[in-house]
Amino acid sequence: DDSKAPNITFENITISGAERPTNPKAFNLIALHSGTLTLQDTILSNIYSSAQGGVVKVLGGNLVMSSTKEVGTQITGSKSSDGVLFVSNGTVKIMGASETSRVQFIGNTTSYGALYVESGEVEAEYVTFSGNTAEYGGAVYLAKVKAEGVTSKVSFKNAKFEENSAKQD
Repeated sequence: DDSKAPNITFENITISGAERPTNPKAFNLIALHSGTLTLQDTILSNIYSSAQGGVVKVLGGNLVMSSTKEVGTQITGSKSSDGVLFVSNGTVKIMGASETSRVQFIGNTTSYGALYVESGEVEAEYVTFSGNTAEYGGAVYLAKVKAEGVTSKVSFKNAKFEENSAKQD
């Protein structure tokens, strides 16, 4: 019942240096299954996640990442086996306010792009992907999921992609 799902907002928060414990199979700083999570002017830096998802993992619900100031929401200097933002269901809105107030993905290292979309809907405006490195995808990786009823919709407006790299096509 989604009417009982939580609505949580992180505003003007910095989380830095989180690392997965040595034993668990998966570590995600944030895993969203239902409800709405808003990250406004929030910085996630130097987060080290492990297999099965990213620093922020969306398995359902709604994630809103927004920036209202020059140094707004960022995921920077983080490492993940998937993307630092992993979307496997749900809706994600990445919304900077203007050319100078962008949501930023900077200097992250992953296996599958800073943004990994397996399924779900991602809408991004005034977003920057810069200096991200990955085995596949560099800035963005769109998975080829061949399951009935599984769809993805990804759109970018006023986006910047600068000096991202992928080791393989």
